[in-house]
Amino acid sequence: HTNADVADPGVSDALAEQGSARLTETTERLLTISPENPIGLYHLATIRLYQNRFDEAIRTVQHALERDPASSRARNVLAIAYERTFQPDLAEAEFRSSINRNPDDWVSYNNYGIFLLGRNRVSDAREQFQRAISLNPENVRGFAGMSEALRQEGKNRDAEKWYQKALRLDPTVKRN
Repeated sequence: HTNADVADPGVSDALAEQGSARLTETTERLLTISPENPIGLYHLATIRLYQNRFDEAIRTVQHALERDPASSRARNVLAIAYERTFQPDLAEAEFRSSINRNPDDWVSYNNYGIFLLGRNRVSDAREQFQRAISLNPENVRGFAGMSEALRQEGKNRDAEKWYQKALRLDPTVKRN
């Protein structure tokens, strides 16, 4: 399984949006004009990740990070690609690097929490979701992640409370 499509449907939805024809066309135009543009490279890597072209995604996002080493979004794409290619140690290193470089990036905490849930490191995952929620109290995925972590621990009543908080923020959120 993958951290994007099992633990957090929202990440899959975001990746699906990245794969849209319009974004693909815009990204290709940007890279034609400016082949080294780190934003274009990031989007291309994300599209390749969505297309399950993981090796291309890794090479492309590494190239983007050479141009912009501080990009948390690119580091998250790299971490997810590493996770999907069965390189969990590299994935974890990238999540940690992203968080160390940008400790206020709540999305990195969410993604790292999803990754940790997939590794049955539930307590560590809860800690990441809690950090994400403290940085962004309207973070639906953080609440849903906390709910899933508590459910995995067998704390169903607490899990339901967190899920209800997520529903208040987004009535369309699905259980993990």
